[in-house]
Parts: sequence; structure tokens; C-alpha cells
Amino acid sequence: MPITAHDTTVVFGTSAFAATLLGLTPPGAERGSYDTSTLATSAWMTQAAADLAKAKNLKMHIEFDPTTYPPITAAAETITITWSDGSTWVFTGFIVDYSPTDGVSGERMEGDVEVAVSGTITVNPAT
Repeated sequence: MPITAHDTTVVFGTSAFAATLLGLTPPGAERGSYDTSTLATSAWMTQAAADLAKAKNLKMHIEFDPTTYPPITAAAETITITWSDGSTWVFTGFIVDYSPTDGVSGERMEGDVEVAVSGTITVNPAT
């Protein structure tokens, strides 16, 4: 069963982890730089772009289910985000953080799951 919110789903390919999705921060990306200044550089430092970019983590806010525990010790697996327009982001990832909270005063019990992304995010337009 996929994780779903507003017609957006997150599917864990191997473990089949599923939860009710309350919020989603999709994986962004970052690229480093390094200093190229020399003793001959004047006024402003110079920089060059690093060769490799790094995907940031996927963050999900979920409804806590005390009968299920996310596969935090599982191997990396294929994760697919399908957006409401039918386009997809596909990548390899694994859970690095699970932080459940207990609801008080009749509030919904919620939690956060963070997934490290390894490698490229493949973007597929809707068909």
C-alpha cells in the first residue's frame, strides 16, 4: 500500500512500508564549491563548482501507527514519488530517521520519517 496525500504517493519498492502521509518535503539537491583563489587574486575570492551534486533527504510527516514500524534497518530500496499530475521521481533510498510522537488530549498521533537519497533522482514526465 502506498503512502498517499492529495493524490501524491510514495511507494517503497522492497519493504512495502506504508503510512498515511500528512506532509512531504521532496528531496532537493545541493552542489558544493571550492576556493580557487591564489596569491595573485585581488579584492574578491574566486570559486569553482564541485563536480558532483548531492540529493537532499526526503522528509515525510506521517500519521503514527503503533502497529507498524518503518524499516529503518532495511537495505536501500527503490522509492517512487508519483505526483498528482502522474509524473514520477524515482531514486534509491533508505530510512535514516524515524521520530514518532504521541498525541495528547485526543490529538492525532504523528511522526516524521527521513529518507537518505543515494545517487540520481530520475524524473519522468506524466504520460
